[in-house]
Amino acid sequence: MGSDIEDPDHARYQDRDRAGNLARDHVPRRSPGTDPRSWCLLAAERLERDRPEAALEAARQAIERDPGGEWGHRLAGLALECLGRAAEAVAAAREAVRLAPGSWAARIRLGGALRRTPDGWREAWAEARKAVAFAPEEPDPHVLVGDLALLRGDHERAVAVPSGDVLRITPKRVVVREYPGRHQARAR
Repeated sequence: MGSDIEDPDHARYQDRDRAGNLARDHVPRRSPGTDPRSWCLLAAERLERDRPEAALEAARQAIERDPGGEWGHRLAGLALECLGRAAEAVAAAREAVRLAPGSWAARIRLGGALRRTPDGWREAWAEARKAVAFAPEEPDPHVLVGDLALLRGDHERAVAVPSGDVLRITPKRVVVREYPGRHQARAR
C-alpha cells in the first residue's frame, strides 16, 4: 500500500502552510477545494486511517478535477479493493496504468487488484514482474511478487524474493514483510 499512498509528483512540491494549504505532514489543513493533489493527499490520509469509503470519495473528487492524473485512479482502486469491490478496483487500476504505463506504482495497484479476482493471478503476476523491472530498487514490487508466489503455494519463489535487508529502502518508510510460508520453506 505504501506505493499507492505516495505522491508521484512529491519532488515537484514543497511543504506549504498558511496560504499554501499543506503542512509538513502533507495533509490538507483546510478543504482541498479544486486542487486534485490535495484531494489525493486527503484520500491517502483516509486510507491510512482505515476509512476506505471516505477515501474513495476523496479520490473521486481528485479524478473529477484531474481525470488524467493517475494517482487519483490508483487511490480509488485501493479504496475499492479495501471495500471488497474487486471488479471496480481492477477498472480503476487499469485506468491508472493506461494514464501512466511506465509507473511501477500503477502496475502494483493493478497486480494487487487482479490477485483478488477469479483467474486474475496470471495477469497479476505479469504486472508484478513489470513493476519489478521498472523499479528493482523499490521494495513494494518484490513484496507483491512474494505475495503472489505464496498464493500459488510456490514457497521456493517466495523465499527467493529479496527481503528488506537486500533492497534499498527509502528513508520515509521501511517495508519488511515476513511471510509465514517463508518460515516454513526455510525450515524444510
